[in-house]
Formats: sequence, structure tokens, C-alpha cells
Amino acid sequence: MRILIAVSALLLAATAGADTVLINDVRIFNGVDAELSAGNVLVDDGRIAKISSTTIDAPEGATVIDGNGRVPPASRTVVKP
Repeated sequence: MRILIAVSALLLAATAGADTVLINDVRIFNGVDAELSAGNVLVDDGRIAKISSTTIDAPEGATVIDGNGRVPPASRTVVKP
């Protein structure tokens, strides 16, 4: 599964009032590796548009959030099937 679960709760909260949100410098769980990696996430219209370990240019009018290297809350949550 390649969906990055670690950012889901943060993205839902961040996109509540904006169409496009760029979250820089967050720790991301890729669904495979045991270690979290540093990255940036672009959300457009409530959906993840891009995830990158390199800089993402903020589209005009986007809300930009500095994650300060933090781990989003969802990555600390265990979801049982």
C-alpha cells in the first residue's frame, strides 16, 4: 500500500478551510519502511496531489504550513481492520 497514512489526519484538518495546502517539513510513513522520512505534501481540493522529499513549489494562493519536522497525529494512531 503506497498511501501515506501518516499525514491523513493532518491533511484533513489543514484542508478544512483551503482549496490548496502545502505542508513542508513533516515526517512521513510510506507504508513500507520502518523509519519515517522527511518530506513535503501538497493537497489540492482535499486530495493529496504530491508527496516529495524535495521542495514543492507552492501554487499561487496556496496555504503554506511549516510542519517543523513533526510527526502528524495519525502516524501515532493504530488502525485495526
